[in-house]
Amino acid sequence: MKIKRFSIVKVDLIPASLQKGKLYISRKYETSCHLCACGCGHKVVTPFSKGYWTLTIRWFRLATFYPSIGNWAFPCESHYWIRNNRVVWAGPMSEAAIGQNSERHAVQLRRLYGQPPVEEIRTFTEKPKQS
Repeated sequence: MKIKRFSIVKVDLIPASLQKGKLYISRKYETSCHLCACGCGHKVVTPFSKGYWTLTIRWFRLATFYPSIGNWAFPCESHYWIRNNRVVWAGPMSEAAIGQNSERHAVQLRRLYGQPPVEEIRTFTEKPKQS
């Protein structure tokens, strides 16, 4: 079942076991984690730094991420925004659009940080090769 809304859980360390509908936020390690909003159960990691995601929290309890979360490496390929804790579904993206987005992200990372390791780029932007 799809998740419609998240509730914030502030943590220092992300727990090994995540609960559906919970958005775990670690300011200490500048990252957050949640189970995919489509309900598939995959763990989604969203680091906060230039080139990745920005998290805004309003009134101490409403989380908004920018940009959208595109889980292209998961079988579900879900694509959504989290705005004020609510899941706003984005339309599906074609393979070509995903590839273009991945390339733009890789260029952005190179500009910000120099040449990132290939594995880092693949982890966040590319769909794994099917064998």
